[in-house]
Amino acid sequence: MKKLISFLRSMRFGIILLILVMACSLAGSLVPQDRIASWYIENYSENLGNLVVGLGMHRLFSTWYFILLISLLGLNLLLCTLIRFGSIRKTKASTIRSTENLTNGRVINREASLELRNWFANRPFRRKESDDVVTFSKNTSGFYGSFIVHLSLLLILAFGGIVLDSSTISDYQINPLETLRLDDGTLLTLTSFRIVDDAGRTEYASIIDITSPDGFTSSQREIMVNHPYTFRSNKYYQFNYGVCGSITTINALTGGWDVFYLSERSFLSEDNRTGIWYEALFPAYVLDEHGHISPLVMQTMSYPDPVYYVLISDETNREAKFMFPGDSVQIGEIEFIFNAPAYYSGIRVKRVPHPFLELLYVSFMLMVFGFWLCFFHRPVIVAIGLESYKVGGLDDGVPLEIEAFLSDIKETHIQC
Repeated sequence: MKKLISFLRSMRFGIILLILVMACSLAGSLVPQDRIASWYIENYSENLGNLVVGLGMHRLFSTWYFILLISLLGLNLLLCTLIRFGSIRKTKASTIRSTENLTNGRVINREASLELRNWFANRPFRRKESDDVVTFSKNTSGFYGSFIVHLSLLLILAFGGIVLDSSTISDYQINPLETLRLDDGTLLTLTSFRIVDDAGRTEYASIIDITSPDGFTSSQREIMVNHPYTFRSNKYYQFNYGVCGSITTINALTGGWDVFYLSERSFLSEDNRTGIWYEALFPAYVLDEHGHISPLVMQTMSYPDPVYYVLISDETNREAKFMFPGDSVQIGEIEFIFNAPAYYSGIRVKRVPHPFLELLYVSFMLMVFGFWLCFFHRPVIVAIGLESYKVGGLDDGVPLEIEAFLSDIKETHIQC
């Protein structure tokens, strides 16, 4: 059993696991995830596509072998962390005892010992006296730097796994000036959306406003591809976009108006009897020799000659018509004006429940703190007896400083 535990906590086993996890992560980043099985066969060769699906590489991060690798890595880190904490405490205690024992210490005279004690007393060291030995120590918490790094890696692995497992992703189609209520009660408003910047270069960007369920409101934020925005527990991505029809309605009696963005079959009506059935929007059309319109169906986001296909329903009949941007039709008291096609934004919302994302960030900060202890907070212990001194710890610079100080004392005494 001891041999098994020793192997599971060994650095060699941990490095092997890290290499395997990195290899799987690289494969998962190269192979598009969560597509249907037929997509891989269509886009790769049949044999390669079947291999990808057979090995589960299309959903690699939820496969049994990846979960097993992560679990073993977590076990390795847990064992290392627990055992390291105990060994560090023993190392710290033995280093202090060994230093205070002054065995194999550097021999100096009593006058130099007194000078050295006074020199350390004026520096930021803790002082402890016992018998004829005065011990000065500093940065002893640096002994625990490697332990904190191991602990932070374990926490990152644990909280990262919880975040990945508990996160939910939802996609929303939202039109300019529209407000959506998300599943968690968040209000998302699309102020504007553009597909080109001021210089005419392609740039998909949405300006959004967010109000969280507890009433907190973000200022207007711009999200673009690869530039998401995080607010509270949600992260907002510019996911995709599309083209929709746009019809303005004006009430002749009240003067009230509204703009409707239409991406699916809809009925615009005030009385649920008369109005306009929106059927489709086509990017272009052709006219035959008799002036008949034939709409063109194309997979494109460019609408050079858009045309609407609608059904106009009044009190007497229903008539199919093609309408162009700028056309209008009066039905009862409502005027329907056909606008140029509008672009809608597709926004992906990734939701992580509290407080695991925050705990993941804290774990990263803890790791940085651990590395700082390892490299910039190195412990040092100096024991000074009546005729000798000894330096322990991990700071290599202090012995050189002491030797330089003693050399200065010696030169001063010679001159005197």
